[in-house]
Amino acid sequence: ALGGLIVLAILFSFLSPYFFTTGNLANLLNQAASLVMLGMALVFVLLLGEIDLSAGVTGGVSMALFVVLNDRVGVPWIPALLIGFAAGIATGALIGFFVARVGIPSFVVTLGLFLGYQGLALIIIGSGGLYQMNVQFLSDIQNSNMPIWAGWALLVVVLVITAVTAFWDRA
Repeated sequence: ALGGLIVLAILFSFLSPYFFTTGNLANLLNQAASLVMLGMALVFVLLLGEIDLSAGVTGGVSMALFVVLNDRVGVPWIPALLIGFAAGIATGALIGFFVARVGIPSFVVTLGLFLGYQGLALIIIGSGGLYQMNVQFLSDIQNSNMPIWAGWALLVVVLVITAVTAFWDRA
């Protein structure tokens, strides 16, 4: 994969003199940020010898729920976002229950959930697609960099969750 990336970078640098400019590289990294975050989360699943085929569609359904609640139903954006996060967390907990407690292989559980959530996404979104959201705070996050303090706060939250779950597993 790394070799292919290097070959593509060399190819595109010959095709366009603007490929290795700082603006283009920043744009590529900005566009890849969400996929990198999802990939980093899935590394832990893979390290455990499991696989999660439903991660992408789970995120899509959770955020579709957020947008629909905010735009169509009129729920303020913070509660709608928390409901979307809660839906994703509940899905992860459901998958974890079936894999860890019931003993069903993760491939089977997540494949079934993947297929079911594709249908659920179509039900939530409908045939009209999603709407443009007019929340200034979210636009500011989309169009700028995350503050450094927010990254450190996120790290602290992840470490606390890791410590609590490690303690819980030993108890």
